[in-house]
Amino acid sequence: DYLPSEEANQWARTMDALIALEFNDQHITTVLGFCAQYLKTDIKFDARAVPPPMKLGPGTLPPIFAIKDGKPKATGYVSRIQVHRIPFREFVKALTIPMGLTYRFGPGYLIITSPEVAQETKPEDWANVPYLTVDEQNQAVSSVFALSRIIKWSDGGYRAEMQFSEGGKLRLRHYIEGEAFEAWKVASIDGEGQTVTIENAETGEKTVLKPGDGQQIPASQ
Repeated sequence: DYLPSEEANQWARTMDALIALEFNDQHITTVLGFCAQYLKTDIKFDARAVPPPMKLGPGTLPPIFAIKDGKPKATGYVSRIQVHRIPFREFVKALTIPMGLTYRFGPGYLIITSPEVAQETKPEDWANVPYLTVDEQNQAVSSVFALSRIIKWSDGGYRAEMQFSEGGKLRLRHYIEGEAFEAWKVASIDGEGQTVTIENAETGEKTVLKPGDGQQIPASQ
């Protein structure tokens, strides 16, 4: 794609940024929506190529493929994806290629589309193609969190700044050691090593997070 040099440099930095996350049974709009908020960028989904999220009942697992015209076609859902600090461009490829999708750069945003549709679309036409609406994307509402950063507080201690994303909305909160949030509690904060250990209140399982690491909040929470 042809881009002005300044915009191309900005996209290069965004695509080279490191991503760490874990999702189970989520739609591509949820997964990349989380990435967009973390990377402070905009991602649009070409409605001609990306199937919208399904309306699923409680406890219903989404199908990864559906039969269309006698052939299996990706539904836009991923059963499980977990990456730890890989460049965003590699993550996008790993996510989209199995779904028969790809990405292009639009005027100020990243576009998820298909190779066939991308080939038929002129660069100047990307601003006018149909994209999935916010309401369509939010059918797959998911709640996820990530460790944004570790802050040294005025009392000499440390706070874990957690970033929560739910239904397309973003909020930040600061936690001290021992404080609970959602299904977890902050077990320890290592300000020097820049890590936070969280503990699942139900299972006792501990997970070590570095800034940028994210996790999905169970639907039952």
